[in-house]
Amino acid sequence: MTAMKEHFVASSDGVKIAYITFGKRRMIGKNRPLVISHGGLTTADEWFDTARTLADKRQIVVIERRGRGRSGDAERHSLELEIEDLAEVVSRLGGNVDLFGHSYGGALSLGFALRTDFCGKLIMYEPTSSVNALVGGKPLIPVQELFDKGETDKALELLYTSVLRIPPDEVEAFRNSPMWEHHCRHLRTMIREIIALDGFAPTVEDCASLQTPAAYLLGSEGDYWVKSHAAAFVQRIKGMTLLPVHGQAHMAHLTAPEFLAERVNVAADILDRL
Repeated sequence: MTAMKEHFVASSDGVKIAYITFGKRRMIGKNRPLVISHGGLTTADEWFDTARTLADKRQIVVIERRGRGRSGDAERHSLELEIEDLAEVVSRLGGNVDLFGHSYGGALSLGFALRTDFCGKLIMYEPTSSVNALVGGKPLIPVQELFDKGETDKALELLYTSVLRIPPDEVEAFRNSPMWEHHCRHLRTMIREIIALDGFAPTVEDCASLQTPAAYLLGSEGDYWVKSHAAAFVQRIKGMTLLPVHGQAHMAHLTAPEFLAERVNVAADILDRL
C-alpha cells in the first residue's frame, strides 16, 4: 500500500489548506512531485485511486481545495485566493513541482502558471474557463436564487440541466445515487467557483507568457462545449500537446482512474521530450 500522509499550510488569508501526499519524494531525475488540483463538486478523496497509481513513478500531492473536506474556508472567495493557496503548497514542497489540474483545478493550475515564474510541467484535464462563453452567466442567477431560498434540491437540479448541460435522464440517475447528497453539500462552493470562472478567460496574449510545456487531456466522450473549449486552448497555448482520453468524458478519475493515470504519465513523458 502506497504511504499516504496529511499535511496543512496556512494560506495568505489565514485559511488552513490541506494536502495529502502519496509515496516518497524522489530527489533525482525528472520525476518531480506532481500536485493535483481537483475540480468543483469533488473532494481530494475522489482522486486517491488515481494518485496511488501515479505514485509508482513519483510523489503525488493532492490538494483539498478550500471550502471542502479537510480544508478551511472564508467568506471571501476568488480564483486569485485559490492561486495563493496553491502557491503556499508549492512553496512548502520546495517549488520544484509539476502541476495537474482537472476542471476548475485545471483553470487554477493554469492561472498559477500564468501569474508566476512556474517552469515545471503543466497537465490539464478539461480545464474550465470562459474563453468561449461564460461558464455560468445568466443561467446561474436562478440557481443562486433557489439556493438562497433554501431550495437546495431544486437549485442543484437546475445547475445540472441549465449550467452543466447534463441530460435529464442522467440527472435522475444522480438523484438516486449518493452523489446527490454529496453535491448538495458542496453546492454553495460550486456556485461561487462558477462565478470565479466567469472572470477567467485567458487570451492569446496572456498565454504567450507561459514559460512551461503544457498538455491538455480531452475525453473522447465529451460534448460539443468541451471539445470547442479544447480547440480554443489549442489556439491560445503555443505548442500545447492534446492527448485523448479514449472512452471517457469529464470524470475519468471516478470511472477509469488507472487509465487516467496512464494518460497523465504519457503526457508527462511527452512533455519531458520537448
